[in-house]
Amino acid sequence: SDNVSSKVEAMPWKDVLCTDFRMPTLCRRSSSRSLTYRFLVGLMRNSARHAPHSVNGLRMLCDRSVPTALVRKDVSYVPEVIKLPPDSVEMRVEWVLPKPSSAPWIDMSCWGVARSSPLQHPQHPWGPKTPDKVILYLHGGAYLLCTPASLRGITFSLSGALQAPLCVLEYRRPPEHPIPAPMEDAVAAYRYLLETLPGVDIILAGDSAGGGIAAAMLCKLRETNLPMPRCSILISPWTDLGIDGLRHATLENEQYDYLPSNLVGFCAASARGALDHDDWQASPLHVTGSLDNLPPIMVVYGEDEILSGQIEKFCSTWENLGADIKALSVKGGVHAPLLFHRVWKPAADAFHEVSFFAEVHCSQV
Repeated sequence: SDNVSSKVEAMPWKDVLCTDFRMPTLCRRSSSRSLTYRFLVGLMRNSARHAPHSVNGLRMLCDRSVPTALVRKDVSYVPEVIKLPPDSVEMRVEWVLPKPSSAPWIDMSCWGVARSSPLQHPQHPWGPKTPDKVILYLHGGAYLLCTPASLRGITFSLSGALQAPLCVLEYRRPPEHPIPAPMEDAVAAYRYLLETLPGVDIILAGDSAGGGIAAAMLCKLRETNLPMPRCSILISPWTDLGIDGLRHATLENEQYDYLPSNLVGFCAASARGALDHDDWQASPLHVTGSLDNLPPIMVVYGEDEILSGQIEKFCSTWENLGADIKALSVKGGVHAPLLFHRVWKPAADAFHEVSFFAEVHCSQV
């Protein structure tokens, strides 16, 4: 951990505030924001404030696929149905795959045609060569909403940056499938990757609710004999669904963020269901016991997001329990700031640091 910290702190970071809870480091900051970034945040804020407070209504708005015309062109995707252990339950996933640089192809996305690539190998989406690392990604969406295709703005870029296959799980969602169903699906998908790709480094990642599911999954893995992932990347993780989902939150940031507090409260109650407010399966901030056997964790969040205080509380609490936490707060950033890395430089810089973190830990033996 100390070796990683020294390497990270030596890099010429820009426009972000990096906080290691053992070795706080203030990095060079900038208040610049692009017009595109401000426009997108404003558009999302206005949409969220007028969104219906019903699960079905929200799903009509949020369960949309991001067209490939809007994401990296050197990455493709393959939908697949996999059978998860131990009971061979079928689950849909979206494999996001970096394209081999030598492979000729015609990019139809310039005509706005969202398409998947054919399977590169009869047995495996990633082709005949076993990758050296793979990413298990849990998508966000307040537990209730979105699909693997909804977060392509992050998943395509993460796969391309790390040159690694990325498996996005379409986990079961509450309220039809109460928590801990999403976490149980994530553990089953992790078992699948361990069995399918033995010896390959696995990176566990997720954004928002997906980050909370990933955090709970790490706690669950303590009870199994499964090996831990090589490292974990949590992007604006929602780690406390108790009460209104905003305990320890920074409510004054509601004026900057696109998440309205009343919508967060509705989603928290709908997702939590009958669980206790402090149940770690929905609120991993409140887990107990030692966390010193967890892999290194990087937490990336926006300085101006409504959950920033909760995320900082999560980081400090988990570190006090022994977790190895590296926190990166993006100055001027809103919820899930990496979503904006293609239009806003501070988010792009943060994305580079996430990639560096993963590469450093996957290169360690």
